[in-house]
Amino acid sequence: MRAAGRKAERFERWGDLEWRRRGDAVENYFCRDVTERSAEFVLRGGTRERGFRELGRPAFRIHVHLDFTPMTQTEPSTSNQLWLINSLVTFRVSESDGADAVSVLEHTVPHGDSPPLHIHHTEDEIFHILEGDFRLVVDGRERFAGPGEVLLAPKGIPHSYRAESPEGGRFVTVTVHGDFERFVRAVGRPAEHAGLPEPAGPPTPEAVQQLAEVAGRFGIEFVGPPLG
Repeated sequence: MRAAGRKAERFERWGDLEWRRRGDAVENYFCRDVTERSAEFVLRGGTRERGFRELGRPAFRIHVHLDFTPMTQTEPSTSNQLWLINSLVTFRVSESDGADAVSVLEHTVPHGDSPPLHIHHTEDEIFHILEGDFRLVVDGRERFAGPGEVLLAPKGIPHSYRAESPEGGRFVTVTVHGDFERFVRAVGRPAEHAGLPEPAGPPTPEAVQQLAEVAGRFGIEFVGPPLG
């Protein structure tokens, strides 16, 4: 096997031992305990100055267990969906599901949807475009992105997007720490069906101020208007 990261099901000769060099370290890998659903790898390593034979025993040994059991997928349903102003948000992974508070949210938005220019002070935000064309502004720089493209809006940097496709679009955001997800839950409302809500129209200045105050409680600061 050429690298530890290759999918285990592609290995043809289980138990074969091969070597690779990485910087000043020499490592070897072999596989054991192979079943239909899982495999256990053992990594041993030493330095070029003191190889395995001279060392007498591995300088380190790491056991990595790979489980091929299919993961449970979160299917869309109104129980895990909220309407956020004019958009639909589906909670694919909640910050409470794992130890690292990772949130994976799927957003379905209409044409022209754009949040105020804003800053996340506590977490980076990753965008993965699934459908439609989007214009994104990050730190004053504008770019267009379509399906399959991934972009990063680092924490502390002003950013926003606008859905440019006539039919709207769909994208995923990934954040860590849970603040963005908790903001969405605080201002969203239960989705009555698995589609977009009726358009709410432009918000009043009072509504924008109230939204900004709630956002501030979750480390989000509005610094400009939506993209026009």
